[in-house]
Amino acid sequence: MNIRQSIAFGLIALMIASVASSQSYPSFPGEETDQRTLRTQERVDELFDSGAYDRAYRIYRRDLAPRGDKYAQYMVGYMHLTGAGVPQEPVVALAWYRIAAERGEPSVSLARDKLEKTLTASQIAAADVLFADLRNELSDRVLLLKLVRHDLAILRSSVSAGGSPGAVNMTVIDRRYGVASGAYYYQIIQKRLDRRLTYLKGQVKVVDIEGDPHTKELGEIELEIKKLAAEINKQQ
Repeated sequence: MNIRQSIAFGLIALMIASVASSQSYPSFPGEETDQRTLRTQERVDELFDSGAYDRAYRIYRRDLAPRGDKYAQYMVGYMHLTGAGVPQEPVVALAWYRIAAERGEPSVSLARDKLEKTLTASQIAAADVLFADLRNELSDRVLLLKLVRHDLAILRSSVSAGGSPGAVNMTVIDRRYGVASGAYYYQIIQKRLDRRLTYLKGQVKVVDIEGDPHTKELGEIELEIKKLAAEINKQQ
């Protein structure tokens, strides 16, 4: 049984008890997990289980955590907590546990809360500073804003080329979706963009940080989408 399975098995009762509340929380519309990422996830878990902590840490931290992989973010914190391949630093671990728990995953939230209870007020304050930096780098809001801008660029490029995202005379080849008509492909992009914006707006309400530039950026993106929609309507 590897580390992913051990953690999931040990906390399954808590997850079942929390399922009613978690059902109302929208699933995270992040980047699609391709086969390469799945292989990386399997490989890094095997490296950790075999004791190759230095290599495992680099993959968790550099390759998976920036993709919004909450398990990888948790594992970075776990390795700092236990001193596996890195200095044993519970303050750093708490900052990582916090970013890993931002979607409300019960098992990770429990680990975060239990760790926080063992730290002093000064240690928690230090973790607050580290968490602020991690949030600016790795939070769901930061990740989704990048993905929203990418989706928007795809739709904008079609319009600027004189076409329309709804054009049926186009053929698009995408490694994730295969060969598709322009209408179907851009419909996928538009729906994905809508899901991401809906999730982001929910996050603004749930985690409204005073002076957060991302809140302003979200408003600017929505305004740009409205302008783009108007342009598309003119061309149809």
